Amino acid sequence: MTDKTVVTISQLTSDEIENQTWEQMIGRSDSKNKWRNDGDSEYVLMTSTKNYVARFHKSYLDAISKQVWWADEFTCKKNGIISGSIVSAKKNLEKTSKRKIQKVSIRVFVKRFDIERNKNEMQEDEIPSYARWRAMHSFPNEIKNIYRFTTELEDIIEMETGKGFTATFPASFLDIVSLYIWCSHKKIKRALVYTESRMKDEISGKFRWICLHRLVCGLIGDKTKKVVDHLDGDGNNNKEENLKITTYQRNNMNKRMHIKNKSGRNGVTWNETQKYYLAFFNMLNTETGVRDKRSALFSYDLDSERTQEEAKQLSFSKRQEWDDEVGCTNGVRPKRARMDDYSITT
Repeated sequence: MTDKTVVTISQLTSDEIENQTWEQMIGRSDSKNKWRNDGDSEYVLMTSTKNYVARFHKSYLDAISKQVWWADEFTCKKNGIISGSIVSAKKNLEKTSKRKIQKVSIRVFVKRFDIERNKNEMQEDEIPSYARWRAMHSFPNEIKNIYRFTTELEDIIEMETGKGFTATFPASFLDIVSLYIWCSHKKIKRALVYTESRMKDEISGKFRWICLHRLVCGLIGDKTKKVVDHLDGDGNNNKEENLKITTYQRNNMNKRMHIKNKSGRNGVTWNETQKYYLAFFNMLNTETGVRDKRSALFSYDLDSERTQEEAKQLSFSKRQEWDDEVGCTNGVRPKRARMDDYSITT
């Protein structure tokens, strides 16, 4: 499905613009912008100063025609490349800022307009007020994540983080969460998805990534080796009852079943050559610092009374017995998804 909010900006030559038939924008009398249909598609082209042209969906034409748009060029500090955008003037509603007028790009304008239109459509469909999507407007010129309450008590928030992902967190953290732009990052090695944002370090002045689950647990800036365990294995579920502050060793005791597992349980393997199941245990004792290694072999053959299924269940029981001693829950949840399962088609 094509995202209608995507706006593309390009720079044409004077001849390319003059050879086309353009219509005057009728939203404002002082507007010098012109537009025309982009072939047989549902998109239109709009001219601006310096031969910049914007391509957007036709449903936004009425709203865009009410503004005056011009080109705004800027130079990248890293590589010196000159980039351009199409902007318009917008009143600044924040009392803390000294500037009364601020620039807003056409891309941001379209996304804001789409959010407001969707909110109005949902209200017409009689969706409960707590379940309507809202926009986080901490900065006047940036479109941030949209969110809604998942319960009537308005204690849990569901937030869109892009690429088809959503994250949940307690509503008490809404004020501080709205200060940042959040996205879902996939950890390639583990195929896990976490909600992360960038925060500027006040001391060094550098930006670093922060995780939403560490923000909820109050571990931002904590230099100890504490980690946060998601009890259900969902990195985007940041409810307080689903988070547990623990150590690396204890966090490794709550893994999903390995993606290459064929026996049906972590810590149990099948030897095809010698026909036996092997239950093994390898955990580090945090109190003594000594690694606890155990193993138990359950074999079967055609002449014995034990069947292959019985040998398999005995190995499962022995591994469960060892897990119960230390509170290990490895392999209780199903196998983790492959990276292909996270692909989003647009």
